[in-house]
Amino acid sequence: MLKGATNPTPQTKKYSSTISIRLGEVSWPWSDSADAIGMGPEQDLLLHFWWPLAATPLAIALMIGKDPPRRWAGRLLGLAIFAAVILQPNPLSTSLEGWTLHIFLSILGPTLLAGMGLLVALFSGPIPVAPLPRGLRPVGLVMILASVVWFMFMLFESRPFLDGLENQWWQHLVTSLLTISVIVSGFAAAFAYVMGDERLRESAIMTGLSLTAFGLLM
Repeated sequence: MLKGATNPTPQTKKYSSTISIRLGEVSWPWSDSADAIGMGPEQDLLLHFWWPLAATPLAIALMIGKDPPRRWAGRLLGLAIFAAVILQPNPLSTSLEGWTLHIFLSILGPTLLAGMGLLVALFSGPIPVAPLPRGLRPVGLVMILASVVWFMFMLFESRPFLDGLENQWWQHLVTSLLTISVIVSGFAAAFAYVMGDERLRESAIMTGLSLTAFGLLM
């Protein structure tokens, strides 16, 4: 039910939108914890969610630069982003952005582990650019396998909960991730089989990944 929202004052914490929506009849997990959510972002959300989200690409670009001053600027910006995210003044369950931040933090561990494993496995192979020692390749593969096991454990045994409620974004995230895995692995298998030279092993691996993701999706 729509209603007109009052103008915010310095003494009260309200959303700056002229329209708000009651969530009493909507089956979102934060319906019980928030009486109403405005259509515009609050100042706290701007400072502790939207600003870190917008500044993260800039921090990464500065940290991977070749100029030392830019690297230090990127590190300082990264610390500021980390502090802004950690110093949340309100519970995460009181806003849509809070639930989104919670799901991102929940998958941060397996995502970083998978990324590091891929980096080690790829750059420890026969490549001409910044190669790593060949002995590190099994370590990268183990890290990738560990990240997959971690994600499977979260999928079947330990789903993200916040204030006793399951994060509803989790189901959408898993569905999207598995769908992308089916499509990307399927195209990679076809490309390796058609364009590659004696790449039957790689094509079979990609086919297996695509079928596994499809089975989990079903």
